Amino acid sequence: MIDRTKAFAAMPRCGARTRSGVPCKRIGNSRNGRCKLHGGRAGAPLGKRNGNWRHGGESKEARANRRLIRALLRQAANLLRGSG
Repeated sequence: MIDRTKAFAAMPRCGARTRSGVPCKRIGNSRNGRCKLHGGRAGAPLGKRNGNWRHGGESKEARANRRLIRALLRQAANLLRGSG
């Protein structure tokens, strides 16, 4: 029978520095060695996750939509002023 405590103890640790300055003691994943709290989210397949994407407010499409809305508002203001 395999002694699971020895196998668990032999697994590589994350090692990232915590706020208190000591190394993290959680088990790191096989991809980058960090635990899921320190940038090693093992659940997401490669290529399916972009860490910088938050809400899409600065995407090309969102910027184009904002430009279009500003242009429409400018046209409406000019029309109301009578100079359009």
